[in-house]
Amino acid sequence: MTHKQDDQLVRFSTSMESALLNEFDQHWPDYGFGTRSEAIRDLIRGFLVEKSFAGNGEVMALLVYMYDHHVRETTERLVAVQHDHDASVIVTMHVHVDHDTCLETAVVRGHADTVKDLAAAIRSIRGVSRTMLVPAGTIPETGDHHHHHGHGHSHGEG
Repeated sequence: MTHKQDDQLVRFSTSMESALLNEFDQHWPDYGFGTRSEAIRDLIRGFLVEKSFAGNGEVMALLVYMYDHHVRETTERLVAVQHDHDASVIVTMHVHVDHDTCLETAVVRGHADTVKDLAAAIRSIRGVSRTMLVPAGTIPETGDHHHHHGHGHSHGEG
């Protein structure tokens, strides 16, 4: 998905059922959009990001997973999978939800298939109870495939 902030705005019209538009108009202000046009632009961008995960372009995503850290070798397997996908995992955050449960988030970058493979590897680990892959955006092709800033870990208590 490539677009520039200084792209010329184009006015277009569309048709939809009045009930659908009325329901949309009741909700988009709750999300902080100043206008209906801003809300629609955001929906279209989201649609295009989701579509990019069907291809194999370079993408950014947030990988969220919960696990029971008392299940044998779960923590070690999670770390091993992250290190096996080191080029994809940019940073992680670890939160203790309760005595047994941890929540981790990982910001990941890579080809869509690689990012999906990482999510599947995390999901398959015994002790992991919930995994979500949230597409965030696409990375434009620049020819610079070595623009990786490193691999960091951030830990917080919740």
